[in-house]
Amino acid sequence: MPDSNQTIEQLKKRFEELSLQKVKYETQRDAAASELADLKQQALELYGSDDVAQLEKMLSEMKTDNEKKRSEYQASLDEIDSNLQAVQESFNAAQETEA
Repeated sequence: MPDSNQTIEQLKKRFEELSLQKVKYETQRDAAASELADLKQQALELYGSDDVAQLEKMLSEMKTDNEKKRSEYQASLDEIDSNLQAVQESFNAAQETEA
């Protein structure tokens, strides 16, 4: 808390510090606004929308689709593995019969 009886020099210094802080925050705000505008443009180009709710919905749909594809891929690999094991068992049984 500032002293209630500051000198004019202290007040000038305080004003300068606050002015610098204001410029710093305005610069950060402007940079953030520019980055937001760039990201919105990029979203429009890539996904046809810059609406956050729409993008979240699209992301959810992509995740669901990816999980479905992953599950199908796993099922295919499980089937291939099962078929290979059956072939190996048939081969082993045939070799035991020959022996």
